[in-house]
Amino acid sequence: MQVFDWNFTYHNKGGNDIGFMASDIDESASPYYYGFVSHDGRWMIMEKTDTTVRYLMGQADYKTATTGAWATRAALTYKYFSDLGL
Repeated sequence: MQVFDWNFTYHNKGGNDIGFMASDIDESASPYYYGFVSHDGRWMIMEKTDTTVRYLMGQADYKTATTGAWATRAALTYKYFSDLGL
């Protein structure tokens, strides 16, 4: 599955749109992970299995090699998009 052309736009109340562009892909084994980043350091990781899609968002520490969100993606807790509290 190629996702290099995926992007998300989060339309926050008040017109503060945040654009996320595909950054990282891990399709080595299920669940699959797709990382998206914005120009200001915010990030979103999508976790996909055969039957579910869940999300996690943050504002910093996406790329840190050993402790960042992408590096620790398998140990993180993902939620329904509607439960992210945005």
